[in-house]
Amino acid sequence: ETIVQAQIKQTLLTRRNYPVKKFRTETKLALKKAGFAVSETTLRNRVAAIPDYEWTKSRSGYSKARGLHGHAGHHPEVKSPLERVQIDHWRTDIDILDDDRLTIIGRPWATIAIDLHTLTILGMHVGLDSPGVTTVAMCMINAMTRKEPMLQRLGIEADMPNSGKPKMLVMDNAGEFRGNAVDMSCKHFGIHPLFRPVAAPQYGQYIERFNRTLADAFKELAGATGSN
Repeated sequence: ETIVQAQIKQTLLTRRNYPVKKFRTETKLALKKAGFAVSETTLRNRVAAIPDYEWTKSRSGYSKARGLHGHAGHHPEVKSPLERVQIDHWRTDIDILDDDRLTIIGRPWATIAIDLHTLTILGMHVGLDSPGVTTVAMCMINAMTRKEPMLQRLGIEADMPNSGKPKMLVMDNAGEFRGNAVDMSCKHFGIHPLFRPVAAPQYGQYIERFNRTLADAFKELAGATGSN
């Protein structure tokens, strides 16, 4: 445990922003030299146990950590699923290739909606189009409808029962959220739109944290941008 924690400080909790993959590799080597072995699950659990505030402060600085995690009570207690849902976009850190395996098509965008009560992904849309009204609409259609057809189409065996109309949709102030189309859709479905204060990322802490988790996972994929 001493070796694992030392590696966490040396590789992950620094401003060099090393990927989690480097931590796992370095830790396994250090443990092997000391005559020990460790499972992937154990290392993942150690990384997951790092407090959000400590992670952000060590890798991005005190100011950002205070902005993201330094305040409490931004959302009142959420007592039931679909009561509050956060939605945001993230440009994935990976290049998509054409069928010739040589031509780069581009980096896809992911639009994600997360339920604040269950902290599960309620809806998603992944595509090459930049964020806009259409990508928001596709994400919300996925959020409000059953997931079985999507899972069957993708050949995924999983239980994903969460779906339905959110009572409140929490968004930032991007143009695609502020437009008439989203406003009219919210009124049509009886969804209350709530906009995060400008320059206050802590009000979107759940979706921001999930995007960070995605970013760390994508850095370990073949084809991740900046990996080689």
